[in-house]
Amino acid sequence: MTESRPPHIVFVLADDVGWNDLRYNNELSPIPTVNIDALAGDGIQLKQHYMHSLCTPSRASLMTGRYHINTGLTYVLAPATPAGLPDDIPTLPQILREKAHYRTAMVGKWHLGHAQHKQTPVGKGFESFTGIYMWDTDSWTKQMHQVPWEEAMMIDWVKETEQEGDYLHFAEPRHATEAITQEAEDVLRRHAATHPDEPLFLYVAYTAAHSPLQPLPRHEQQCTHISHLWRRQFCGMVLGVDEGVGNLTRTIRETIGDNTLLVLTSDNGGSPWFGGNNMPLRSGKHTPYEGGVRVPGLVFDFTADKRRLGPRVSLGEPRVFNGLMHVSDWLPTLASYAGIDAAELPSGLDGFDFSRTFRDASMPASMSTATVSYEPRREVLLEMYSTQQFVFSEGLNAYRLGDFKLIEGIVRDENYYYEAVGRDWLNVSSPSAMSLVTEGVNRAFDALFGNERNDLCRIVFTHQLLQGSLTGPQHAGTAPTVRLYHIPSDPAESRNLAALPEYADVLAEIRQRVQHYQRHRRPPLDAHLIVPLDRWQAELQQPGDCSMHPVLRQRPASQCRFTHPWIPDNVTDVFSYTPLVHATKYSTDKIVSSLLSTKVIVTLLLVVLCLRRILASLW
Repeated sequence: MTESRPPHIVFVLADDVGWNDLRYNNELSPIPTVNIDALAGDGIQLKQHYMHSLCTPSRASLMTGRYHINTGLTYVLAPATPAGLPDDIPTLPQILREKAHYRTAMVGKWHLGHAQHKQTPVGKGFESFTGIYMWDTDSWTKQMHQVPWEEAMMIDWVKETEQEGDYLHFAEPRHATEAITQEAEDVLRRHAATHPDEPLFLYVAYTAAHSPLQPLPRHEQQCTHISHLWRRQFCGMVLGVDEGVGNLTRTIRETIGDNTLLVLTSDNGGSPWFGGNNMPLRSGKHTPYEGGVRVPGLVFDFTADKRRLGPRVSLGEPRVFNGLMHVSDWLPTLASYAGIDAAELPSGLDGFDFSRTFRDASMPASMSTATVSYEPRREVLLEMYSTQQFVFSEGLNAYRLGDFKLIEGIVRDENYYYEAVGRDWLNVSSPSAMSLVTEGVNRAFDALFGNERNDLCRIVFTHQLLQGSLTGPQHAGTAPTVRLYHIPSDPAESRNLAALPEYADVLAEIRQRVQHYQRHRRPPLDAHLIVPLDRWQAELQQPGDCSMHPVLRQRPASQCRFTHPWIPDNVTDVFSYTPLVHATKYSTDKIVSSLLSTKVIVTLLLVVLCLRRILASLW
């Protein structure tokens, strides 16, 4: 292979895997990720790699090379929303196909819209797609539940190509992590057999380690040294991804060969209430603290001479880049590796090309980043939404400028989370009666209904009820809502500098940057507007094939229905489409009201038992 041929590109995105969830990234991590660690040891580790704090915004930024505010998708897409990536923004696979003649394929989790065929992966530039359109699905059945004592809202699994009408909904019987890995390996084999002289862009988006926490038994068995139940289950989910990455690495070498670049990262920080951990960084997913937006990242060059990333300077030490990088930077960076000139890229990108920087970053960890001659990024927008755009009606901005970071607004969880060594309850910096009750309730519901059926309820307990209770002092004005941190000296964000007069100029400068983006951003999409599922379920779903699934094939045919595009592609204003006259802002009111029903009484008895166990271990 010669460098004149553009490389194959394999982009692996894990889900909710945080700073302390991969061993190479934090040697104190209890999760033994041997395959990912091997890639990191011979690739380039990205130590200030930033995402947005939630999956949809980060994925939108990856696909478009823009900050989430410039895609219109600033929050998680709710089920049955008409929102999706805008038609007028070219995506990474579209650009690679048009400008560099790549073949493209995706396997895994999309979560960027599916109300129209043109919003789906095959409508946004991928020639083929196998996986789920949405999120929070059962790893085994691919079902999504709203409340655990009712039947699933839908099943979510599809295999399709970009030809309209060429799709198959079926009940995939394999565990989602295994299915995604094996389908990706099949893509590699088919490409090597049918298009050996053409470059491939393969996007592998794992649903793991996102909840529901359903690891394969063989993976959870490797995590018995972890005392906390959720952390142990999460560890098993991560090991599934690690095994998958090892299998992908082997298959890449056997099929498309060494002219390949592999990128691996996560869509946001780990969620401590679902097993993730970001120690020593503060908080986690759903917040703009470092634990929510700073994630592990690496890039690996399969060529023997490392011609695309540059060779190691010192044997025995990993190569580390400590400069700022954002998920939006991958589009121009990968386009550059594909041989696309910057002038051919769309206007309005927020991302920067790091290909030259990676070649300079061939340094051991012991060397300073000052030896890198070219650092494209000196600042990054991390979060921005107003009270009208956020499901909890709270506004928040977060921005990093050089060494300083501003967080201004209501943050729903300001705690630190540590490993629960030797104990089976969350190790949180400021535990409260509400946090103990929430953990007990979640465990009781999991025990009664199962992790998969209870997962949306668990999200409500955690993100709405518990974290809502934590914001009281901020709303009351007794806790600061303006926070300024010097990240190099204080990566744990423990010293708020905002009130100190010597930092007034820094604060003012960052606020000017924020105001610039507020003035020039794209109008946000109403991602929380959803069609009432109870009224329009038939229009939103299609029947599929459940015959191969050992559980679902025993259910009535009425329960074998799959989420599917439901608005014709020729509809330009999806928010005015007929069923949407009945649409409402997405809320969890139904779940909350259901939780207050008499059906919960039995569960509360289990809560008492769980709390007794936790309190007994405390004292």
